[in-house]
Amino acid sequence: MRAISTESCLNTKNDTFSPEDFLLDLETLVNIDSGRGAPEGGTLMGSILAEPLLKRGWLIERHNLSPNIGECVVLKNRLAERFDALLLGHMDTVFPAGEAAKRPFTRDEERAYGVGVYDMKQGCLALVHTLLALSPEANEALNIAVIFNTDEEISSIYSTPLIKSYAKRSDHAFVLEPSAQEGYHCIERKGILRATFQFAGKACHSGSMFTKDGRSAIAEMAYWIVALSELNNREVGTSVNPGIVKGGKAANIVADFAELTIDVRIKTLDEQDKVLAKLAELGEHARSVGIIVTEVDRRTRPPWVPDERTKRYAEHLRELSLGMGLPFELEPEARGGGSDGNTAANCGAITIDGLGPTGDHAHTVDEYMRIDGVEPSIRFLHAVLEDLAQLKVAQ
Repeated sequence: MRAISTESCLNTKNDTFSPEDFLLDLETLVNIDSGRGAPEGGTLMGSILAEPLLKRGWLIERHNLSPNIGECVVLKNRLAERFDALLLGHMDTVFPAGEAAKRPFTRDEERAYGVGVYDMKQGCLALVHTLLALSPEANEALNIAVIFNTDEEISSIYSTPLIKSYAKRSDHAFVLEPSAQEGYHCIERKGILRATFQFAGKACHSGSMFTKDGRSAIAEMAYWIVALSELNNREVGTSVNPGIVKGGKAANIVADFAELTIDVRIKTLDEQDKVLAKLAELGEHARSVGIIVTEVDRRTRPPWVPDERTKRYAEHLRELSLGMGLPFELEPEARGGGSDGNTAANCGAITIDGLGPTGDHAHTVDEYMRIDGVEPSIRFLHAVLEDLAQLKVAQ
């Protein structure tokens, strides 16, 4: 299996870059299953990504947080109490084990394809190549930590405490989720509340519903869906999606079981409170009609609302990008999908997300990475870290 070269693809002395080397490394990573049911793939990816930095003297922590996910890896250029830069990348994908064999890495002149090629194996690899290109002066000036986790696609339910522990001790956080097609990065994301509810009613023949006291779990679930859908508000950015529904055995049986999974996206904690209040109200309704509701799973990410420090720093990076001749104008944007940037930002770190190479169609079989976006992405992140080192030395 190909190992990542300790000689960076980005040569800052003569401004050269070999996309072919990067694509060969990326092919290795993309052809490793690291999604649902493949924790060993995430562990293998972590070892591959860490190896070239370990050869440069970086330190490693290996965290086995759950048998359900691969090993999470922390890399540091030195021991430190605080860090100037925390870099985040996730190695997991949304796809099940076996998907990489069905859709191995392919490419044409403009795009690369495969499982996780866009979200976000490219970003993890770009992160490593950026750090390999870092000047000795910047490496000496900055305390840097890197976290590669393997559960971001399930809301980082195991790795969030680890990310928090480092984000609270970091001045800046840089997330290598992919950039937008236009090269935009991200300084604002919606919060997420994802929950699964099971409804228990009383079964009977549908023709005897009234005489046998039948209580339909499906009917109550439908009541919840309608009520929760009333919270959808385009103006304030709140969306409630009943993403998965289950229930029923036959059309002539009153269903005694149903299950609902909702995905809620909100911009503010006030909107989250409205959703929680509605859920409490619906719980009372279920009890009033004799339906027992059990919440079996809940996953949350807080909304990320940029503070003034983050806005100022984003403007500084925009000005930095303008002087680099990049093929895009770096602008901040808000995104509906959550990331580990939500966590880092809410821990106080000045957070910039969407710094990975660009592409499109995440979470689908049409996912791709634009090859011409790789070099600008690495070059810009490299400039950001070099700039951060200069700012620190000048203080």
